[in-house]
Amino acid sequence: MSSPLHSAIPNSGISLNILIIGAGLAGLSTAITLSQTGHDVTVLEKSESKKEVGYMIVMGSNAMRVLNKIGVNSRKAGAVDMDFIERRHYKTLELLSSLDVAKYDKAPAKLYYRPDLHNELKRVALLGLGGKAVRLILNAKVVSVDINNGSATLADGRVFKGDVLIGADGERSIVKSSFSEPGGMQQAHFKIFRSLIPTSAFLSDARTRRVLDLCRDRFVMFCHPTNSLISVLIGRNGDLLDVECGYRYRQGERAMDASDQFGIRKRLLEEFKGYHPDIWCGIEMAMVTTDWEIWKSTSQKNLTQGKAVLAGDAAHSMEPTTGQGGSQGLEDAGALAVFLSNIGSKSEIPHRLELLSKMRIERTSKVVPLSGIRLGEEELIRKNFPKHPVSRSSIKNGDEHIAFLFDYDVIEESKKTLQEAETPRASL
Repeated sequence: MSSPLHSAIPNSGISLNILIIGAGLAGLSTAITLSQTGHDVTVLEKSESKKEVGYMIVMGSNAMRVLNKIGVNSRKAGAVDMDFIERRHYKTLELLSSLDVAKYDKAPAKLYYRPDLHNELKRVALLGLGGKAVRLILNAKVVSVDINNGSATLADGRVFKGDVLIGADGERSIVKSSFSEPGGMQQAHFKIFRSLIPTSAFLSDARTRRVLDLCRDRFVMFCHPTNSLISVLIGRNGDLLDVECGYRYRQGERAMDASDQFGIRKRLLEEFKGYHPDIWCGIEMAMVTTDWEIWKSTSQKNLTQGKAVLAGDAAHSMEPTTGQGGSQGLEDAGALAVFLSNIGSKSEIPHRLELLSKMRIERTSKVVPLSGIRLGEEELIRKNFPKHPVSRSSIKNGDEHIAFLFDYDVIEESKKTLQEAETPRASL
């Protein structure tokens, strides 16, 4: 049975052998879109079981347009509706701004617990729902790649080769490191304390019930004017909460070890002591809190070289504030399905990858610099920080920022780009 994606991207071209390094969200999503458009896909994953770890993840309407086409079961993935993006005052809980994202009703934004979404993507991929079954090879540590040959060599000596090699292997991508101009990484100006708490715990206390009521069906940021913010994100069909406390780190400071829960609690008190008591009640319910460094990509001149192309964090790692990291990985998956469809000869692949790279860089070069903005603060930033990337963009406010992110239909944009490139220009 064909998937809605196959109907959106009919492929009458040749079937390609696709080799993907990395079985995270971007890698599995790409494996699914390419298998559902007729290709043979092998995914190499270095871990022995690939049990995804992590916290909540936002999937904007731009990502949901792809997810909805590949057969992901919302219930099995634990999806939770996200109808609004709001800012509230950290001390008074007063509403500062509210952005309506429910208007994108054909592809409504969702919140997921990352491991739940990953498990559902793995189910769709391995069962071959809507297309060919994906071949997932675990305990496959890649030690070297040949991007011109499209091959990857494992620690045990095995060699895998594809017509296209896709690096979806994260920020420290071995595929990207093989490029002649691989770009770099830089640490963001803040870190995040993260805690997972059962929703039932918040329901057990009147103070945290009030916080939970403010966060239902929305992405809420409790914002200090300059130094920090706290978000409470709901996932796993409403049964699990992710409390995220972002703060500016001290110069030279690294992430605190998870075993030092006493030290983490002490630092939480230092950084967030002024927050509303109801929020503090929720923080104190956490049994384990982890401290995360945030890294983002510097300018990437090209996403392809030889037979290789980058996807997900390997292509465009970014700050999490706008919730677009995972969404851009889904955009990559949708774009790759279009640009690798209807190919008559393998000699066409380099040109298709170049077109894809140009289109995706044009998009992500605008998304990544704005990824640290608290949505709704655009006007304030433009007023006070004329050199900030948003001040140099055409985005004037939160509604325009959301429209820029969520209105984007990567499949249709990819088709348009490909059609324009392949339509002969009239001679002058």
